[in-house]
Amino acid sequence: MLPTAPGGAAELHTASAAGPSQQTILRTVFQQVAEGQRTTLETKDVRPLTADDTMGSNSLYVATSWIMAGFLIMAVLRGGAPELRRFRQFLPLLAGWAVGMALWLWLLFDVLIGAVDGHAWVLIGAGAATIFCVSLAAGAFTRTIGLAAIVPVMIVLMLLGVPASGGGLPISMVPEVFRTLQDVLPLPAAVDIARSVVYFGGHGIGGNLLTIAAWGAAGLVLNLLADLWLAHRARQGKGIPADVPRAGAPAEPEQADGENGENGARVPVTAGSASS
Repeated sequence: MLPTAPGGAAELHTASAAGPSQQTILRTVFQQVAEGQRTTLETKDVRPLTADDTMGSNSLYVATSWIMAGFLIMAVLRGGAPELRRFRQFLPLLAGWAVGMALWLWLLFDVLIGAVDGHAWVLIGAGAATIFCVSLAAGAFTRTIGLAAIVPVMIVLMLLGVPASGGGLPISMVPEVFRTLQDVLPLPAAVDIARSVVYFGGHGIGGNLLTIAAWGAAGLVLNLLADLWLAHRARQGKGIPADVPRAGAPAEPEQADGENGENGARVPVTAGSASS
């Protein structure tokens, strides 16, 4: 705000909850302007950070935990439960895992650590949705490629998502490519959800939830396609000839000894010849 009277002080409104580094940059820039105008600059923090979130990174930790819980469950199932082949076998496990982990992470960050303040049902619901959708997207690759898919999945979901989230550095200070990824990747959306719920009354989380839901929808479609591909590979990829009976199929009856002659001709066996 500009001075309201000659010689008065200018007032800069900031929100450290949106990122303390961003607040520092704004204060530095406008302090130089105020000094050039020989004006005093006063700063007002309209959304201060909590005492347990001094660096403003708690929302990044919460969102990162959601994302990690999403793709790690598929790595565990791929390595520890290879008998699960059909997508419908995974769905109840993923749903239960998402709800359970979202509840545990809220207890961890709120009750045990104090990194977030309340908002239990919203954070648990948003966390469960994020974990579930990320697990669907990751599962499409771990089911078809194997455990090796965890590396590219982690790069996309975590390593690219951190700088694009604005949770560590202001998004204006990172390369342009990460600013584009901010609207695409699930981690930036999850960071915005956690930050908005804790500090800004949940405003603006609708678009972030749509981003996460889009990843879940894409994962659902890819998993259904993976079912078809895995079933086809099971039938054709093993190189089993078509005339080989399936496991468990009744075997052809064997011919009794003496039924075939020396030249392969069938020799009838009568009761008299058998008794003789």
